[in-house]
Amino acid sequence: MHFQDALGLNTISDDSAKTRQKLHQYINLKLASCGQPTCSQGDSTEFLATANDLVSRYLEMSRQLSARHCPSDQRIQTFLNSYKSFQK
Repeated sequence: MHFQDALGLNTISDDSAKTRQKLHQYINLKLASCGQPTCSQGDSTEFLATANDLVSRYLEMSRQLSARHCPSDQRIQTFLNSYKSFQK
């Protein structure tokens, strides 16, 4: 990928309206997946209505897994908890 294309500075655009619409949908999807309000207009509203169930599931799964640790972190946390109770 060229440097200018990666930054979005390309001067040749085959369909700027289509590209802009895709970018708008992408930004709205990112906002929805973070639990933030979106700016819906036209096709974006239909797209987000379709993706709403997936976004809701993703947010709920993230919420439930936020308190869980990977196995190595859980062992460390268990050790720290037992060490703290041993000190008392």
